[in-house]
Amino acid sequence: MAKRNLRVVKWLGTVPAIGICTHCAQNFKVPLDSLKRTSDAQESLRKQFTEHKCKRLDSSQNALRIVRESTEGK
Repeated sequence: MAKRNLRVVKWLGTVPAIGICTHCAQNFKVPLDSLKRTSDAQESLRKQFTEHKCKRLDSSQNALRIVRESTEGK
């Protein structure tokens, strides 16, 4: 089984706003109240990712899934 990771795909300044599971492409969004502090946003993404159970996309779905990483705030 491939290792799953959480990749941040959208930043608001220096605060992570949206993450994605590299194994199944599940999106995780930081709630508005957690966007005020970087540590709160990171913890929110970490908690969502830890509680998440992957459902692997089949190869035909993978071909349709396009994720554009934002370089804003890096």
